[in-house]
Amino acid sequence: MSAQGSSEHGGQRCAFTNLPRWLNSRAMTTNSSSPGHSDAQSASRRLRVGILIALLCFILLQGINLIFRMQARDHGKMIGHLPPFEFEKFGAILAGTGTDYENPTRLGPTTVIGLGQTLALVDCGMASAQALRNAGIPVRQIETIYLTSLLPENVLGLDDLLFASWLSIEPREKPLRLVGPPGTRALAERLLAAYRTSIDAKRQALHLPDTGLAFDVIEIQTGQAAASIDASTSDSVRPKADVAATEAAENSNSTTLDSSAPDWVEELPSTPKNVTQIRVHASASNDAAFAKIVYRFEAAGKAIVVTGVDGDPSTVTRLAKDADVLIHEAYYWDPRAQLAESGMDPTTLDRLAKESSLHTAASDVARIAADAGVKTLVLTRLRPPPMYGWQFLRLLGPEFHGRIVVANDGETITP
Repeated sequence: MSAQGSSEHGGQRCAFTNLPRWLNSRAMTTNSSSPGHSDAQSASRRLRVGILIALLCFILLQGINLIFRMQARDHGKMIGHLPPFEFEKFGAILAGTGTDYENPTRLGPTTVIGLGQTLALVDCGMASAQALRNAGIPVRQIETIYLTSLLPENVLGLDDLLFASWLSIEPREKPLRLVGPPGTRALAERLLAAYRTSIDAKRQALHLPDTGLAFDVIEIQTGQAAASIDASTSDSVRPKADVAATEAAENSNSTTLDSSAPDWVEELPSTPKNVTQIRVHASASNDAAFAKIVYRFEAAGKAIVVTGVDGDPSTVTRLAKDADVLIHEAYYWDPRAQLAESGMDPTTLDRLAKESSLHTAASDVARIAADAGVKTLVLTRLRPPPMYGWQFLRLLGPEFHGRIVVANDGETITP
């Protein structure tokens, strides 16, 4: 018994005695395998970091590529070929809402009226071609320009638009129709005469068509009316070496208009995509300062009326009767408010005070719109240009209770 017990106790002691050796051997085995295991973990980490860096580089390159593509697209919009513009509904785009003063945020007065691909322009102010480009409208698509008067702010862009459309990749091939008050023909003649030498050089170098660089002019007299868009009712004005020598012959072809109707009327031709025609009414008034014309455009059961600088209130009210949209200038002059709030210098204030005699006051515009019963009043040619639209909204709100829009360049108005 004692021997057996001694043996059992001795076996236990041997087992306990060998445990540290086994632990030491496991530790040695673990320690001996640690460098390899650590290397594998490091390699795995490096692989993950490499994949992450590659992914970030890919995302960065894609972002740079996207930026370049967006810049190329924007660049193309600025200088590239534009497809024909199409109005889904009868409406207007105020491509330029400024006056004859330079203002990079408000280009010269340029209002586009359109339905489908039939487009017409009311006034052609400073940088009109650029204003149309900004709105995505090809200059060559404009076939008729209606002038509300011959004030500089309405005609400064005529040569700009005519030559830009003539020099485009798809050059204008027929004359640009120009409808305006008496004096429009003389303006067109002298404008082309001034560029005659450079026109010849461009034509010969680029083999451009002669037909596209010309105006077909219609002058609207007070109380006169017409009834078609046919070229036979207009005077063709082309570049000539001697305008004076041909002036008498050209004047003999003046349009004879039916004075029995109160307004001058015509219909713009439809297009294959647009069966509905745009009907144009115009009424001219003449005061001691200058001749003015108000235009009413009708299509698809809607009416848009456009007036220029200081339109005759009675004429505007009559032509805008129950119209869906009235596009009108607005002038605001309050010496005390200007002095107290704007900080303008006395010279500028003096000029603004003098200009008030040439423009329609904002309060009068509100009354005209209310008397005519128009649904939407669109303010453009604002002078002085407001810092905030609500400044004019506050002025007109008490008098006119319809919708008021203080237009910015490129704004679309749909009745």
